[in-house]
Amino acid sequence: MSPEPHAAGWVAAGLAVAALAAWWLHLVKPSGALAGWGMGLVFWLWRGSGALAVFAVFAGLGLLATRLPQGVVPAAAEHPARGASHAIANGAVGLCCALLGWWRGEPAASRADAALVAAFAAACADTLGTEVGSRWGRRACALVPWPEPVAPGTAGALSWAGTLAGLAGAACVGVVGAAFSLVKLEALALVAIAALGGTLLDAALGRLLAHGGAPIHHGRNLAGTAVAAIAVWIAGG
Repeated sequence: MSPEPHAAGWVAAGLAVAALAAWWLHLVKPSGALAGWGMGLVFWLWRGSGALAVFAVFAGLGLLATRLPQGVVPAAAEHPARGASHAIANGAVGLCCALLGWWRGEPAASRADAALVAAFAAACADTLGTEVGSRWGRRACALVPWPEPVAPGTAGALSWAGTLAGLAGAACVGVVGAAFSLVKLEALALVAIAALGGTLLDAALGRLLAHGGAPIHHGRNLAGTAVAAIAVWIAGG
């Protein structure tokens, strides 16, 4: 799974073009573009084209979702361009999985690759769930401290529109991971369930820590992706 050394320049250049395009389109801040470029290159160097493709699918779907048009919910909030902190919060667990796979080799590498896919599936599910749910979730509910209806866009709220969009995003990440043999086809359902579990944890923490600001939000992202990755790792991918 080691990449060809002579291709590094082409990969770095391609990632730079993608990062600059995202910045030019105001999808990311300069720090976010730089972080995305660096993370993409590291994924490719450590785990090859498959890990880079999984990262790219998550990043592409997540960034495009932030620019979806206004939905049926009039109070849908504007989401600013993403910075390095967003990239790190959503990608740190995936980086740890890539590092583990590169460092330990087989058989741990296969489990680490599957965990990497699960981490980005959870990150994608959370991002799409938030963006779609805040725009088209006519009804939303919170699960903690007890189930109750809340206004769409409320921190920690879940809606059918957001949940289904999140599962679709997780499925896209999982299918790409399977196409590059990072995860077995028969394990895609496990990846989706783990991603949903990570999203539910993120939502629960969002409800309990609604006023924590950006640091708490990023911590929730880390926790959700970590739970998904650990679940798939334990299950053996």
